[in-house]
This record gives sequence, C-alpha cells and structure tokens, in this order.
Amino acid sequence: MFTLRAAKCEDLARNFEIWCTSVRATHQFLSAEDFDEIGALVEKSHLPTADFTVAVDADDTAHGFIGTT
Repeated sequence: MFTLRAAKCEDLARNFEIWCTSVRATHQFLSAEDFDEIGALVEKSHLPTADFTVAVDADDTAHGFIGTT
C-alpha cells in the first residue's frame, strides 16, 4: 500500500529516476540527444521548482509522483 505526501527535496533524485524510466518506456520517438536535453531541463529546472505529491511505500521510498495546478 502507498501513502501520499508532499514531495521533499530529498525526493528529487528518485523522482528524476521515475521520470526517466517512464519516458524511456513511453517515448520511443525521442532520440538520445532529445532525451538528454529534455532530461537536463526536467532534472535541473522543473522537478526542483514544481509542487508534487509522491506515492511512497512503508520505507518512505517514492514510487510515483504527480503535479497538479
């Protein structure tokens, strides 16, 4: 079972890992260069500044995140 909580700074690396895994699984049309360019923006600009809710397990490890406005 997962619990929802507000994302913390400590979640950034895991959320980027989740993002990478998700995009690689669903965006086969991206070239490696496109993925790297977009990934750098997501990692350095978007994830650190947006408000996210994360789904965490009993060990407080994030398994997914969502941002809404």
